[in-house]
Amino acid sequence: MTVNQVAFLQALAGSSARYLVVGGFAVRYHQCIRHTEDLDIFLERSEPSVDALMSALTRLHAGDLRNVREHLLRQETKITWNGVDLFTTMRKLEFEYLFNGRIEVAYNDFHVPVISLHDLNLAKRIALEDPERSERWAIDQEDLVCLEKRCSEAV
Repeated sequence: MTVNQVAFLQALAGSSARYLVVGGFAVRYHQCIRHTEDLDIFLERSEPSVDALMSALTRLHAGDLRNVREHLLRQETKITWNGVDLFTTMRKLEFEYLFNGRIEVAYNDFHVPVISLHDLNLAKRIALEDPERSERWAIDQEDLVCLEKRCSEAV
């Protein structure tokens, strides 16, 4: 994880934003080998969470944030900042459902909400059905094989 990604997570952890770590870092947390460079954050698409994120980005001197708030409040949106991909929609998955099943992970001196193993497994199954992700099919398939193994071990 880069210095910017850690600073971002720390700033979010100190805010009232509701979010989850998903994607490659979540796959790695659930003990599957996965190379990744970007930190994927699923942010609740609500005014309080987006406003808390905007405050965190301002504290990080994120640069020109004009239109970012409105952009994040729209459905099917994503922004990228210093190796962090922020999005407010996951195909066929509701934020509240995933957030309620989250795992709180201690990292340095703060806690980070991470998508659960079961829900990440479900998200990877859905990703494999998405024709817009065809270029990532091999990665998603490899992740799913490992996650399914981890799910069976957890039973």
